[in-house]
Amino acid sequence: MWQDYFSVRVKEIDEQHKQIFGLVNELYDGYINHLPSSKICDILDRLIRVAVVHFNTEESYFAKYKYDNLREHSLAHSTVLKQLRDFKFEYLKNPSTLSLRVFYTLREWLNRHMMQDDQLYVDCLTSKGVAAKPMKIF
Repeated sequence: MWQDYFSVRVKEIDEQHKQIFGLVNELYDGYINHLPSSKICDILDRLIRVAVVHFNTEESYFAKYKYDNLREHSLAHSTVLKQLRDFKFEYLKNPSTLSLRVFYTLREWLNRHMMQDDQLYVDCLTSKGVAAKPMKIF
């Protein structure tokens, strides 16, 4: 589930993150409710498409604003995209491969990537005036 502490303070990226969370939740709900394979594949396809768009969006910001860790972050994106495609490939071969292990992996990736990796570029984008500055409470 999306939480405000995942925010990178760039509306476009935050909206994409919310889409990814929504699709992972939809996939989980489909798994729990035993949706037909065709529906599960549709959700996986949408998740992969949204991830590709999202990764391209982030990487274009990184290139435009000279983010120092572009290469490392892009490599992480490639790894996740391969994992998502592998999940789908394995699922097509054998639907029983979609298990709680897959959701655990996705949850760990979302938490680690958004809470750690993505937070590393916030200062860069904030310093360039792209990310909103955090609100001061006092």
